[in-house]
Amino acid sequence: MSGNKVIKTLFRIIGIVCCFEYISCISFSPAPSSKNWYQPQKITIQDVKYLAGKRVVLDPGHGNQTSGAVGLYGTKESDINLSVAKILKKQLEYHGAKVFMTRESDTTVLWSAKSTAREDLAYRCVYRDSLEPDLFVSLHHNGTENDSRDVNVPKIFYAQGDPDGSLDAAVIINAEFSSLLGLGQSTVHTGNYFVLRKTTVPSIIGEPSYLSHPEMEKILGDSAALALEAMAYFRGIVRWFSGGVPKIRSVKIDSSRKIISATIKSDIPLDSQTTGIYCNQKKLSGKITGSGFTAVLPWPLANGKYTITCFAGNRNGNLATRVHLSYEINRSPCTFIVHSGNFPVGSVVPVTVTVLDSIGFPVRDGTPVIHDTKDTVSVENGIALCYHRLSDVVEHFRLQCDSVVQDVDIMADTTRVHPFQGFIRSVDSGFRPRHCLIFCEGIPAITDNNGFFSFLTEDSTVEEVSIAVSAKGYVDTSLGIKRNKLNCITISPRSSGILFGKTIVIDPEFGGAENGGISKTGARACDITRKVSNYIVSTLEEYGAYVLFARDDDRTIHVTERVLRAQNAGADLYILIRADSTENSPYIACMPGSAKGKQLSDCVAGCWKNESSSSVAVQEKVMYVLQQTECPAVALSLSPLNDPESLKPQSWRCIARTAANGIIEYYKQQ
Repeated sequence: MSGNKVIKTLFRIIGIVCCFEYISCISFSPAPSSKNWYQPQKITIQDVKYLAGKRVVLDPGHGNQTSGAVGLYGTKESDINLSVAKILKKQLEYHGAKVFMTRESDTTVLWSAKSTAREDLAYRCVYRDSLEPDLFVSLHHNGTENDSRDVNVPKIFYAQGDPDGSLDAAVIINAEFSSLLGLGQSTVHTGNYFVLRKTTVPSIIGEPSYLSHPEMEKILGDSAALALEAMAYFRGIVRWFSGGVPKIRSVKIDSSRKIISATIKSDIPLDSQTTGIYCNQKKLSGKITGSGFTAVLPWPLANGKYTITCFAGNRNGNLATRVHLSYEINRSPCTFIVHSGNFPVGSVVPVTVTVLDSIGFPVRDGTPVIHDTKDTVSVENGIALCYHRLSDVVEHFRLQCDSVVQDVDIMADTTRVHPFQGFIRSVDSGFRPRHCLIFCEGIPAITDNNGFFSFLTEDSTVEEVSIAVSAKGYVDTSLGIKRNKLNCITISPRSSGILFGKTIVIDPEFGGAENGGISKTGARACDITRKVSNYIVSTLEEYGAYVLFARDDDRTIHVTERVLRAQNAGADLYILIRADSTENSPYIACMPGSAKGKQLSDCVAGCWKNESSSSVAVQEKVMYVLQQTECPAVALSLSPLNDPESLKPQSWRCIARTAANGIIEYYKQQ
């Protein structure tokens, strides 16, 4: 046996010993590296007693149908992830932790090997949540997207929605990556990956090294190197638990006593500076108690929905994963405030009804109000709108909301001329045009929330006029209406209203200090993306979509904040607008493996060909915003920065039409 083989055998034995014995000093010596990666060093482990009874879920990334990154020599990331996880599991269990694995082979634990990649990830999250662990660790190895083979730095991602417990764990494990692996300073990043979304426990993703680096791939072929990575995780986990990890067990609201109580488990005394309860992002007055924290619920609260958020931190600085709780106030109606205008006999009177509870707050939205025992309308923003025809000089009708009943008298104004009145409706009864703009002989009028209008012309003898109706999301309509009737006008939604109710985020790339490149004429990419985005937003709004900017001015906004804005808005689609100086041709990019992203890209590409009579490439690219958004996302670079056409408004209009038509076609195919 050669000297090298003897050394490697010894290292394997040492790696196994790490898993089963409490050790004070170990020397690791994986495959030699010219860059001092994964080199021999002394490793001290302390405070392993804090692992006793802790519940840890280990998630070896990929497996099943996805191998993850693949090295130059064919090494699969899924295999390396699983090997490191198995070593780490033994280490943790030997010192008293209860460890659960989402997979222990090349397939997942609880679900079919035929599951899609998205289903696979969803099942891992369900499995994690069912176990209520103290920590979730997803083990990965990185790879470059552009076939670059010279990148090799450690990274840790923590759950974007938990900048408390998840971040604490990430920071400590990150320090161990930097200390033990010799790859340079490891970095911590917020992440909105599938397994990190909506987590209720501290959750991280570890990327100790890049499998795409050929030398690193060779090193990872040695079991001693895998044991060293497991040891980095192990030391970080021990250090994190040794600082004490508070856990919010429950949050209860007692409206009768007007308090909110949080039960918090913590081996270390809680810190009053980092423990508290918020109501709709406002900190409440409260105090640490023997079992947790008690806060004063502000009272009275208006009717509506509230988000209660509980934070907890101990005196060592460790934080719990915050807990969010929805709370709704829905007091019964008590009284009406009725207002109506002056109208002549024979006309329809719009009646505004404000419905208040016993404290004087408007009742919640959606509360039904019965008008004249037959018509039911709903409260919106504290107001219900109903319509009563004046058949006589004095008219009586009744309002009822829950058990509250009120008789109302309104009087006709015999001096007034009958106005032009009516309702604007959609040809599809499922839609309701709101705040339509009406032009009559150049004079504008506006409808209310229910599409009702009432107006007078300058010539009171005219019995019929022509009007033009304009409403967001609808085709402009012109027609004639009559004075002495209740006109019913139907308008048609654009593209059958296919974008109604859709929330679309448009993200003009770069901005502020990040100009994204400058063309030969001095044009900045960030300015072009903003100009193009303005046209796209305007076009989509014409079709009735609700559109949000990720950036609407010249500010530097980090990509994580852009993704967070989309998530908070409940976005249905995310469109990144690029002016890419490194590409000579237009392209549309989606995340590899994203079925809906690919479908949307193909739809936009087809519309681009129809619009410009030229083809556009559809590419799969690993880009942060495409990877991190929960909704389907694509990147459009339809007018490269080095193309003179990119500076022309007609080019921006063309891109806007292409994007809108592509999105419409995408929804037609759903």
